[in-house]
Amino acid sequence: MSSATQEKIIRSLDFPGEDRGVALEQALFYTGLIDDYIRQTFRIDPRYKITHTSDSPGNQLTTIRRGSGELRVETNFGLNTTYGPDGTRNFYTLSLEATHRNLTLDATVETSDFIVWSLRVVGGLFIGGPIGLVATHVIGPAFFYVSVGVGAGLGGIVGNFICRKYYQRREHQLQKLGEIDEVAGDWSHLSDTLSMIMIEKEGFNYTQRRGANLYE
Repeated sequence: MSSATQEKIIRSLDFPGEDRGVALEQALFYTGLIDDYIRQTFRIDPRYKITHTSDSPGNQLTTIRRGSGELRVETNFGLNTTYGPDGTRNFYTLSLEATHRNLTLDATVETSDFIVWSLRVVGGLFIGGPIGLVATHVIGPAFFYVSVGVGAGLGGIVGNFICRKYYQRREHQLQKLGEIDEVAGDWSHLSDTLSMIMIEKEGFNYTQRRGANLYE
């Protein structure tokens, strides 16, 4: 589904060789880092609700919500093939897509689009139409379409003004609830951390203690 507020990052890691077991073990190391960061950062905060689903190793979706603010982290592990002068090359890839959006503001934008469209229709039919009928008898039939267009334009202007005020009001309400800037700050930290984790062969500083992966 399209989103007016969505921000997104996409990263991938390639694992050379055709041994799925070896590649999967490496991929699970990275997904483990991601899971640990999310657990240590968000699960301790009761304002966040976290859901996690996985249909197979390396393929998982984590959704983090605070009110209308939503963060999503999805990973997929699979076989890739490239074709070149030396023939085909098979390798495994771990891909990551992370997004941030506000569900309420997205719904507000969808509602606003409908309102603007409706007021354009109303303006064209009930403002431009009657004026156009009168003008047709005075000036000529060509002016009817001009009048309808002007009426639709006026309806659109009114609709955009109303919807802009409505959007600003909803945004202000969500801001007071901490669902705008605070979630955006969490997204900034999350996206930066995911980008650091998904760097191949960079020696990410990682330690395992007491069954939990910690970052140093």
